[in-house]
Amino acid sequence: MIKIFFFLVLGTLYSVLTTPVFSQHFSSDNYVIDWGNFNITSGNKTSGNYKLSDTVGQIAPGTYQKSGVLLKSGFQYIYDTFITFAFSIDNLDINFGILTPGIASTAVNTVTISTPSGHGYQISSQESRPLSLESGITIPDTVCDNPCNESTSNIWVNSSTYGFGFNASGIGASSYFADNTYFRQFANVAASPAETPQIFMSESSPVENRQSTITYKVNISPAQSAGIYHNFIVPTSVERWLPQGFDGGLSYPGLPLDLNFSLTNSDLRLGSSFVLNPNQSRQLVLKISSPAALSPKDLYFTFFVNQQLTVADSNTTNLVRLGSHLLVSVSNSESVPSKITVSNFSFSPLIHDTFFGFGTFTGLADNQSDFFSKIEGTITISKNNSPLLQMELFPNNVLSHHQRTISCLNNSKPVSCRLGPPLWPGFYQASLSLKNSKEISTINFLVLPYSLIVIFLLIFLSYHLIRYIKPHLARH
Repeated sequence: MIKIFFFLVLGTLYSVLTTPVFSQHFSSDNYVIDWGNFNITSGNKTSGNYKLSDTVGQIAPGTYQKSGVLLKSGFQYIYDTFITFAFSIDNLDINFGILTPGIASTAVNTVTISTPSGHGYQISSQESRPLSLESGITIPDTVCDNPCNESTSNIWVNSSTYGFGFNASGIGASSYFADNTYFRQFANVAASPAETPQIFMSESSPVENRQSTITYKVNISPAQSAGIYHNFIVPTSVERWLPQGFDGGLSYPGLPLDLNFSLTNSDLRLGSSFVLNPNQSRQLVLKISSPAALSPKDLYFTFFVNQQLTVADSNTTNLVRLGSHLLVSVSNSESVPSKITVSNFSFSPLIHDTFFGFGTFTGLADNQSDFFSKIEGTITISKNNSPLLQMELFPNNVLSHHQRTISCLNNSKPVSCRLGPPLWPGFYQASLSLKNSKEISTINFLVLPYSLIVIFLLIFLSYHLIRYIKPHLARH
């Protein structure tokens, strides 16, 4: 009896002191799942009157934060991870127009930013230099009505306070600018020492399409020098060209590019403009890709960087257009055999003087293949089948389906292929041969001392003329 009572007491205590545990069980022939709970539904629901983010079936859903740890419990929060980082500025060309002393001019643009779940953002600002003339005269950065600098804003409403500054309005900028009368300077990276870029807009939590309006303000004094204060913008482009003439010229007929070009710079796009200030440099990396259906051939392009003014200027201004030629060979093989031939090989004059003047060899290197090739060959001059002289051809590039005038190599430079005196009289033979080609172009020419013949002939005629005239003069 005592044993039975003891077990009854233990059973009662176990039932009273323990808490029932519930779980959900799913099974089939292929799996068994035991879990505390299963979400029935989750997501974001909206209407004209409400917005609901929920998870149904989750134990204790919600956001929990303590000691720097952030926990989001529930499948509804997966939608937050779909937001990626994005940043945009709606207007990159800020033009104040004509400035009047003592009357402030303003211009605005809008910054839009989105950040992923769990991330806030910080936006900082800087200037490459103060607004400047080409002569170096500047509009100084504002110091506001009460002192302000690149990191601290202050009120700027007085018309006698001159300079250039900015204000930002919006949720993320409210802790940096009390209202729209507060301005501050841009950090000047051209200063000595350079000023550090300063944050003017930030939030610690994720945002989606958060916007801030940036107001740029400039006010000049009556003593400010007249002129157009500006920076230069630099647009980029790629144009296709074709060889023209026989001397390495080219033309831009406006052909389609056939290849895909882009810039790998994260902040630049091909065809768009960017600002390049005096003494500033940028590295541009051009990316080229070929469509799969493009047939093997050579294509020729020029990557242009142009200099343009941001505003119209009636003064004389020197603008620069720089270009880098691109040769793109689309081929299934790294090495393409040379297919250059020579046409119109000639020597002028065909009768060359022994002692005076130079004779010139001319010819056209003809490349009828789809790929460029170099001229590699020699001109050998022989007399009585014995080689006397050899001239090396200059290794000019001959572009596909094009011709180029041959020239000879002299101290690493291209020169005319000329043959000078003295030469023994007789018949000569010149043979032009190309490397990797069995074809040889041959011409013949004659060398005579005709300058001496002419001199002796003149002496002979003069002698007989004198003999003929002298008796007639004696009679008179």
